[in-house]
Amino acid sequence: MGPVKLQFAGTAEIKERDDDAKRLVVDAAGADEKGRGQAAMLVTATLASTAKGTKVEVAQDLQLAGAAAQYGRGMISDVSSVLMRDFATNMQNRITAVDRGLSPDQVSGAAPASGLGIGLRATWMALKRVARRFFLPYQPNPS
Repeated sequence: MGPVKLQFAGTAEIKERDDDAKRLVVDAAGADEKGRGQAAMLVTATLASTAKGTKVEVAQDLQLAGAAAQYGRGMISDVSSVLMRDFATNMQNRITAVDRGLSPDQVSGAAPASGLGIGLRATWMALKRVARRFFLPYQPNPS
């Protein structure tokens, strides 16, 4: 398949913010800067209290067209998972720092995403998924 590089420019808009329900809906859309595809995503984030603190549940509806759409559901899902984990880690670091009394301006910003790092972690996820299919008992999807 070879290396993949897509860089999207676009906009994101908060469509809904419900402070009482602790729910946020963001609508984002963009196009690859070289004209090879488009992406649109609707993200819904909800906060829920747990015994350990607050849990953030995120649902995303991602639609791809053009070059990005040809890479298949597995790769797109793996890359999305890596990016979401990085986002969650960075957000947790900021929340922890604020809880310790630091201002958000004192918390270091997130490191830029590394295409190589994301690719390696997504490849590792795919390899683990294939290994599970060969070496673990079959477990059907709960859908």
